[in-house]
Amino acid sequence: MKPTRGLLVLAGLACALAGCVTESSAPRPTVHLRTAARDNVTMGMIYLRRRERTLAMHSFERALKLDPRSVGAHDGLALLNVELGRNSIANQLYRQALSIRPRDPLTLNAYGVFLCHTNQIRKGVAYLLQAGRTASYLTPEVAYTNAGICELRLHEAGAARRSLRRALSFDHNYPPALWQLAKIERQAHHLHRAARHLLQLADLGPRPAPEVLWLLIRTEWALGAGQVARRYGAILLRDYPGSPEALAFLRHPGP
Repeated sequence: MKPTRGLLVLAGLACALAGCVTESSAPRPTVHLRTAARDNVTMGMIYLRRRERTLAMHSFERALKLDPRSVGAHDGLALLNVELGRNSIANQLYRQALSIRPRDPLTLNAYGVFLCHTNQIRKGVAYLLQAGRTASYLTPEVAYTNAGICELRLHEAGAARRSLRRALSFDHNYPPALWQLAKIERQAHHLHRAARHLLQLADLGPRPAPEVLWLLIRTEWALGAGQVARRYGAILLRDYPGSPEALAFLRHPGP
């Protein structure tokens, strides 16, 4: 995965992170306030990943006090409220972030995913495609993959295939796009295309996921490529001996 917004932890900023007041009565320069706000957003995201939600809330709120126009703080608070089941508040926070920076690709992507998860799928796809088209976005493959997943929920396999292929045009080894596209092709009985994506995905890392291996094995069986299926079956048994996929392979070791 590529880095998210502002995940750069700076040493020696305990005072700034706490938002404390120095002895000087002179106002702090705006740039320093924004830097302190970004550091608080960073800490908030770290706390959120650790599921320390109270600390995350304090960090994001502190960031907003330091910089009320911090898009990262709005996004962080929105994500936290999604986790807490407060979708109406999250929606408001995402909208506020976009009112500050309407073309921010990270917010467009996050809001698009939120809309898809709250059954506003077509609206969500529109935001995701807008994020993917934003020239400043460093990881457009993420937004296009999310768009493809949302389009699948609309049973629009053709649109999903186009979005996923667009994602792979930016990063031809992007695992989520390869996986989703392989499943689409498998369901459409385009077995050679599915096998190609699955082989590429299985060969990316030292330990491909058991779901990938099992779908690859079944696809190779369907193509009559028993030797390839057995090779990846051996990998499945070696790396995931107690998994449901390994047990399924043992029960059905061939077509």
